[in-house]
Amino acid sequence: MKWTGDTTFEIEGTKFRIDASDGGKGAKTNEHEYVIAKHPSFLDRYIGLKYSGYQKILELGAFEGGSFVFLDKLLKPKKISVVDLMEIPRPVFEAYVAANAPRTSFHCPVSQDDPEALERIVQDDFGGEVDLIIDDASHYYDQTRTSFLTLYPKVRPGGLYIIEDWGWSFHEPFQGPNGFWKERKSLVNLVIELLEEISLNSSIVDMTVTADMVMLKKPLTPAHSPLLTRHGRRDRQWPDL
Repeated sequence: MKWTGDTTFEIEGTKFRIDASDGGKGAKTNEHEYVIAKHPSFLDRYIGLKYSGYQKILELGAFEGGSFVFLDKLLKPKKISVVDLMEIPRPVFEAYVAANAPRTSFHCPVSQDDPEALERIVQDDFGGEVDLIIDDASHYYDQTRTSFLTLYPKVRPGGLYIIEDWGWSFHEPFQGPNGFWKERKSLVNLVIELLEEISLNSSIVDMTVTADMVMLKKPLTPAHSPLLTRHGRRDRQWPDL
């Protein structure tokens, strides 16, 4: 990976531009470069996974397709797929997927809170088990939680599940009574549930929380209980007490 400017870089001759403008108002993928709507700190996390051996990757949320192409070029997986709800033209990205098929797949429109569709994709594309899952889709609590409950069991032992942008509710323009997405439950609620999960269950062996993402490492042994079913916070009791 070679940086060619403050917001541009290339991998093996493929050019990328970083543009994290709010609401998708920034640059668009074109025949010259792929656009990634992530800050450089995100990329640093993924660069750290380069030699982790993740060969089967599922991404939730395609946007301009730059993240997908970046992961493909960086990690060189045997199979990588992405799902997205929005039916918008992505001609350059779709051409990339078609040119590298069947190793690459794009499923659209597929909602991240459609368990049947997600389970079918994991079975058809990966034989039922994935090494790495990256959720960069809606960032809504309910949808993200449904994806986690559906897909985390499909992650292989020792695999990784990543949830991006968990802290959006702490920032402008999401603060205040008129804040953007004010009707949406904050995604930080899921992070709190995951902290509880790692304490009370054996489903997560390691949880790394940074300003931009949550990284969940799956243990080599099965969990004691179903996901997100044990509770021990103040003013709450364990279900079996």
